[in-house]
Amino acid sequence: MRQFQEATALGSAGLALREAAARSVRVPRAVPRPAPAQVVREGLAVDEPRVRLAIMLGAYAGLSRAEIAGLRVDNIADSEILVRGKGGHERTVPLHPDLRAAIAAYRAQQPEESPWLFPSSHGGHLTPHHLGKLVGAFLRCCLARRASAAFQCVRRLRASWISLFC
Repeated sequence: MRQFQEATALGSAGLALREAAARSVRVPRAVPRPAPAQVVREGLAVDEPRVRLAIMLGAYAGLSRAEIAGLRVDNIADSEILVRGKGGHERTVPLHPDLRAAIAAYRAQQPEESPWLFPSSHGGHLTPHHLGKLVGAFLRCCLARRASAAFQCVRRLRASWISLFC
């Protein structure tokens, strides 16, 4: 109450003080919530190759669903993946040997040559939303077998990669 009275007494200078105080409040970063290791293991055993590879990219490389959906084949090298994220930012991610083998097996099953790792039937790549629906449907199915399981998504896979290998 005292701060309000002081700010109103100062007039426009008080308004500037209140705006400065409002800008200085910082929200702490959220703590990562990794997917349970059992869910990741079940994801690696799924029969659908596209879903399995998306789960592996999230769990082994820490990619987001937008980065997974927009991954180009020519950005995958022997030992690393060039990832283009939001705002055109690029980063390189080490390529796990199991992930390298899974990508090669998946590409061998693809009927057509496409520059995208996850091509769509419309000529481009899968949208992040559609990829999230595919992976999310599998994860919800896995977790339906557990009574106390929380909703899982690609974001949880991304958060789990560091706990799997570090």
